[in-house]
Amino acid sequence: MLDEQLRVKRANRFFYEMFLVSPAETEGRLIHQLGDGQWNIPNLIDQLKDVAAGNARLDGLEVDADFPAIGRKTMMVTTRVLDQEGPLNMVLLVISDMTKRKAAERAVQELSGRLLRLRDEEQRRIARELHDTTAQNLSALGMNLALVQRESERLGPEARAALSECVAIGDQCSREVRDVAALLHPPLLDEIGLASALRWYADSFSRRTGISVSVNVSPDLGRLGQDIETTLYRVAQECLTNIQRHSGSPTAEVRVERDEQEIRAELRDEGRGISSDALARHGVGIPGMRERVRQLGGRLDIRSDSHGTRVIVSLPLGGASAGGGGA
Repeated sequence: MLDEQLRVKRANRFFYEMFLVSPAETEGRLIHQLGDGQWNIPNLIDQLKDVAAGNARLDGLEVDADFPAIGRKTMMVTTRVLDQEGPLNMVLLVISDMTKRKAAERAVQELSGRLLRLRDEEQRRIARELHDTTAQNLSALGMNLALVQRESERLGPEARAALSECVAIGDQCSREVRDVAALLHPPLLDEIGLASALRWYADSFSRRTGISVSVNVSPDLGRLGQDIETTLYRVAQECLTNIQRHSGSPTAEVRVERDEQEIRAELRDEGRGISSDALARHGVGIPGMRERVRQLGGRLDIRSDSHGTRVIVSLPLGGASAGGGGA
């Protein structure tokens, strides 16, 4: 409990137990004078002064401070002004210890980021194995079948038909394996960069779905860090998949631009839009995109109405090194 001068009038037992202080060290002192000045936090003190003057209300201010006896604490601060008889009001200061919760949230975020990186690495490994082994074996099979086909006049009609069918199946399997490998992790993303990978995926997506996709990439985009390129590619992949499944839009647009501070990607369609309820039930796709972007310190914004949906991603470039680096 504080008076209008922010002097501590009294505190409960939990305050003394949490901060390992006594009533004699606390009551009657200005809050910013407690301890060795650990409570002299400008942002907190300024807002408490406004609250005491009746000019503001404080709800859920997160504060970090170091205390010699107990270490660093993350606290959630809430205030209420209590009307009293007379000219002075009292300020009820409610402090919740969020230290363990914040540590758990950080641990979950670190684990989530690690799982995303492991998934990307595993997809990259599987794609490489499919391309270097399975696809090559299918190519060898196709060449052998072509050799046999040149001698097919010695075979009966049924055998020739079966051979032709085997050649067609082999060609189809080879295309499908290469497509799956590229969908898991396109080699263009590592070899040439994001712009080429996006254009390849957009062309492939349009062929499969009939949805016309335009890709506009800033000519000065250049190479970005591996984490940034992978994140933007996966976000585009997820957005186009959602357009195919839910939007009903005949077209889509992917736009990527950069300046000195950040890279900005925008994906839009002209479909039926996403309601707020549907957005909340959108499975793991949208939360997965948000987590990827958050891991890189960026922002993801979804704007949707009956005329279509826009997904806007902004990523800072300060930690990105050109030409790769990541995972």
